[in-house]
Amino acid sequence: MQFNIGDKVLFKTNKLKGRILEIKSPYKVIVVSTDGFELEVNIKELVRIERQTDKASSYGNFFSSKDSKLKSERLEKRKKTKTKTKTKTKT
Repeated sequence: MQFNIGDKVLFKTNKLKGRILEIKSPYKVIVVSTDGFELEVNIKELVRIERQTDKASSYGNFFSSKDSKLKSERLEKRKKTKTKTKTKTKT
């Protein structure tokens, strides 16, 4: 995989994200992690985050509408539970 300076990357083995700072050789790059650390890494340990696919909206409206529907259903359930407990304590 070809990397360029400034590419956003994910580490395959760690839960880290970063950006390519320098290309040392065809197999080694310097990555600045989101924590601010500079790491020399083999390119086989990285996956590039494509610029147009790093947001949930890139995958269509299906996922975001599904998530918002679930969120609203949970909120309604909480409201019903709160009103039931309030009416029970009043009687």
